[in-house]
Amino acid sequence: MIKVKLCSGKACTDAGTQKILKKWLLEYFSEDEIGEHPCLGLCHNNFSILYNDKAYSIVSPKALKRLIEK
Repeated sequence: MIKVKLCSGKACTDAGTQKILKKWLLEYFSEDEIGEHPCLGLCHNNFSILYNDKAYSIVSPKALKRLIEK
């Protein structure tokens, strides 16, 4: 079951940040729990995910940890 989705929009994928973000996500989720979502509209940050039906920009492992542990 997919629990979190990485933005697959052009700005995010071209920036290469989603590869970094996926590495961070794998500390909390299995490969099967990580999916993709079309552009989330947070192109200015390029570290975009959809989690619990909300879009977030996660710019550090610490920010991801805070979100997941809410």
